[in-house]
Amino acid sequence: MILVYVSERQFGEVRGAFLTERVSYRNPYYWKGEVEKCDKCYVHGEFPKLKEAYADKLIDLPKERSTDYTIAELREMKPTVEDWESFTEGDNRKSISQI
Repeated sequence: MILVYVSERQFGEVRGAFLTERVSYRNPYYWKGEVEKCDKCYVHGEFPKLKEAYADKLIDLPKERSTDYTIAELREMKPTVEDWESFTEGDNRKSISQI
């Protein structure tokens, strides 16, 4: 089983992630410091205590499309992306055009 720590607010951002095994979602804001038994763990966002606790099981999903990033991350990386139009193609979020 893969544990995925993602907040309710960001849940839609990881829904399309390609995970082939059974997945169980947890809200990182309610983590009490207990490490659960799992095969792998994915932490969406900056939660250093969680990443430290699951360091030996932590996985990183490849980020290849704009939909894999938050709007805040996209704002930061826009100057470094060579072909912005093709990178954001198919991203229907309303605020994507305002970046």
